Amino acid sequence: MKAGKGKSTKHNVSNLHRGLDIMELLLQHPEGLGISEVSRALDIPINAVFRVAGALVERGYLLRNEQTKAFTLSAQLITMGYRIGNRNGIVETAMPLMRELRDEIKETVILCILTEGRCVVLDSVPSLHMFRFAVDPGTPASLHASAPGKALMAFLPDAERDAFVASIQMPQFNERTITGRRELLKELDRVKEQGYALDLAEEHEGVHCVAAPVLDARDYPVAALTTTGPSDRLVRGKLDRHGELLKDYAEQISSRLGFVTDRSIVSSPNTSPMRESQDTEME
Repeated sequence: MKAGKGKSTKHNVSNLHRGLDIMELLLQHPEGLGISEVSRALDIPINAVFRVAGALVERGYLLRNEQTKAFTLSAQLITMGYRIGNRNGIVETAMPLMRELRDEIKETVILCILTEGRCVVLDSVPSLHMFRFAVDPGTPASLHASAPGKALMAFLPDAERDAFVASIQMPQFNERTITGRRELLKELDRVKEQGYALDLAEEHEGVHCVAAPVLDARDYPVAALTTTGPSDRLVRGKLDRHGELLKDYAEQISSRLGFVTDRSIVSSPNTSPMRESQDTEME
């Protein structure tokens, strides 16, 4: 009995080592690698790569592009670092500015992050209105139909963004929901160009949202600063002004996290070879 238990533990440790080797290899290949390429690079049997990489995809540490079949690293390790080592730091850094923004626009202000392949709420400051949205930490938001989800994906490195778009589920909540992957990529290009994302009741009826990315010292989107409210208060005519405000506050938070603010958050979107191949295949 003990021998069997020891054998299982040794096997699990071996798989753990292989998983770490795979993630370290993919760190050097942000464009992604297929199973055969990983197998050759690490001298690991293909079936073992398939099994270990599949487990890492299930746990959110890797993404798999369904078109190219390539694996890429997700943002999971980065967000774990923020949640464990720097969670208090990022919330403490953002909170005074979140309260200031809330006081200016009177609506609920939320800080979201990417974790386990999902967009989730990290913290929030409630609206000053009697009727307001209360959002608990850990509340998920869809990636394709929410402002913070789109803001976070738009500013990911190209290969990681494309892998997200290729792998996420895109349920249709109503007639305004984006359900085509090519359409979503075009929307993310617009978000990156203007520096903020909108949600025009694309998931929840009667709810409008605006979000802008918070970038760290490596220009990586570690959070999204978001405001949300009923569509009769956050009317379409106000959203672009709110977007500019969110960009300004998000950039202030980014600066305090080490982002170099003399490089504009807004830049022309890049096109990757993976993107070009997907455009011909996506429906």
